[in-house]
Amino acid sequence: MVLGLSSSGLIKGLYIQIWMPRNYKKEYQEYQGQASQIKKRAERNAARAIVRKKVGAAAIAGKDIDHKSPIVKGGTNAPGNLRIRSKSANRSFPRTKNAGMK
Repeated sequence: MVLGLSSSGLIKGLYIQIWMPRNYKKEYQEYQGQASQIKKRAERNAARAIVRKKVGAAAIAGKDIDHKSPIVKGGTNAPGNLRIRSKSANRSFPRTKNAGMK
């Protein structure tokens, strides 16, 4: 709870932060359960299965499977378009020396 006092000593505003538990069921219904998201998840799982079959489960443990040419830009799940990358490398954007985005 944060109280703000004015020069006269009166309370200007009262701010209360309430912690609400996350509603996973609602999240799933509204976003992850959509047909488009289910299709994208199936494509990601298929790509992971292709690479797992090729190099083994131990080689991809804790790593992401990256599409060199993204599916949204016409890429496919062909083995030549897939590569193993660390999570931090796959989930970040290219940066400049000053940490800005390229």
